[in-house]
Amino acid sequence: MLFNQFVLPKNAPLWAFWVMIGVSLLLGLVVGIVCCKIYRVGVFLLGLLFGAILGLILYSAVIAAFTSQLWVLILVVCLVAVACGFIAWYANVIGVIVSTSLIGAYLVVRASSWYIGGYPNEWTLYQQFKQIGISMWKTYWKFYIYLGVMLVFMVIGIIVQLKIKEKSEEDHELEEKFKYFRIGGATQS
Repeated sequence: MLFNQFVLPKNAPLWAFWVMIGVSLLLGLVVGIVCCKIYRVGVFLLGLLFGAILGLILYSAVIAAFTSQLWVLILVVCLVAVACGFIAWYANVIGVIVSTSLIGAYLVVRASSWYIGGYPNEWTLYQQFKQIGISMWKTYWKFYIYLGVMLVFMVIGIIVQLKIKEKSEEDHELEEKFKYFRIGGATQS
């Protein structure tokens, strides 16, 4: 999406699109393998992505009403992303739960908005504020509804993941407690 928006020109040939898809898949695979091998790097990158999405939401919901400077958008997204990356690094499991909940909620709402309509593209939002300085609330009231729905999905995601984590910990405790009472005798340690 970012390459299509910012890198490829509007009249790019079809092969360029497929090269972009291939390179993206390859990069995703490499980053995924690194994240699986080095868990903390994966947690940091997850926090970084969480922060980038949170920065975009913060800019769209609040800051865009006061300024239309591109450097402010970039600064907000970068600062929030790096801060959330380090918070996720130290918060570990809770950081992963909150990050994946917001990322999932954002992606569901953003994808749904392509069909429903009304969610402002962050780049378009920047361009419109720069050109005409329109009122945020009057023009993008649907955005705030999407934001509320996103918050609801995020809370549901956090609750579900905490319940799964709690159940997993209970199952692990029971398994450890009764490991010598399994049918077939004791297991070798």
